[in-house]
Amino acid sequence: MLLLPAFSTVSTREEMRPLAEHLAAQGCSSVLVDWPGFGDSTRGRLLYGPRLYHHFLADFATAVVPKEAAIVAAGHAACYALMLARDRLGVWSHAVLLAPTCGDRFRPRWVYIRELTHGPGGLSARR
Repeated sequence: MLLLPAFSTVSTREEMRPLAEHLAAQGCSSVLVDWPGFGDSTRGRLLYGPRLYHHFLADFATAVVPKEAAIVAAGHAACYALMLARDRLGVWSHAVLLAPTCGDRFRPRWVYIRELTHGPGGLSARR
């Protein structure tokens, strides 16, 4: 299971550690990561913005996260998780979105998000 913290100068993967420890006690393995430029990650000379974060999540999911793993994503991270689910069907087996804050630029996608998460074959559907 991938655990993604919110985007914030005070948010790091450590905020997800208590959840990871609880899941580990139940026999579930988790992957915790800081977003580029946040937490303990380095802040290299990159063009930080939505495109970088989208590509980071896609590349990280491919390289590190087991296929069809579940995801728990907080704040803006929830929107990136949903966008990746839109672009790569089946990337997440389940998604838990904690206080998703997508803002106006994502507002037209809310209908799509509702359909993705509640429709037949959506993230909430049983396999």
